[in-house]
Amino acid sequence: MNGGEEVGGGGGEDMEEDGKEEMMVVEARGRDKTVLMWGYLPGVSPQRSPLLHPVAVRMPDSPAGDRWKDVSGGGCGFAMAISESGNLFTWGSTDDMGQSYVTSGKHEETPEVFDLPTKVPIVKAAAGWAHCVAVTDTGALLTFGWGLYGQCGQGSTDDELSPTCVSSLLGVEIQGVAAGLWHTVCTSVDGGVYSFGGNQFGQLGTGSDQAELGLGDSIDRNIPAVVPIENLQPKNVSCGWWHTLVLSESPT
Repeated sequence: MNGGEEVGGGGGEDMEEDGKEEMMVVEARGRDKTVLMWGYLPGVSPQRSPLLHPVAVRMPDSPAGDRWKDVSGGGCGFAMAISESGNLFTWGSTDDMGQSYVTSGKHEETPEVFDLPTKVPIVKAAAGWAHCVAVTDTGALLTFGWGLYGQCGQGSTDDELSPTCVSSLLGVEIQGVAAGLWHTVCTSVDGGVYSFGGNQFGQLGTGSDQAELGLGDSIDRNIPAVVPIENLQPKNVSCGWWHTLVLSESPT
């Protein structure tokens, strides 16, 4: 199978639930885009074998002729992508994959539109190990999935079984979002940076740069906390499992 073929095939031994998948977007023929994936997604190949090379992901038929816009990461055993019309698609999970099933639903090899409480276009999205975050076209932040460390930002450590608006950020226009293993970071149009979730390694950025190693703020947050960034304008944010990166520039 080559990169132009659709989902299927693969090889290798069965993998454990903590396998990670890789995927990318390739732009061709003007505005047309193709989503390619490879690695471990248990629902897309026989015997849950990993995909050892790039495979094209087919978008389901759409009356409006929808197209892929961007990929937005994936967590433990599932993948996500966004379409030009603002639909959030998920796929790759199975019905026995624990938290990833709770987060993404049972979609197996075929991408399906993830149901939102209200029909709003999604412009950005990201996934941690078993939680997801999405930004609407009006700048609202939605979270759902595993909440043990407060990574859904809803004021508790409960799981969120459906996308729920982070009420403490109402009135703040969010433009960027990223998710780590069990933490979430987002940026706003006016230059704010907000973080919540697990903070065992200081990944929320809420400590002091004067604190001695190991003695700074490592308290988990279940509601968004402001990350103190002065005299810089955040442009992009990215999270690893236990760290955060923010690309910033000097204000004009």
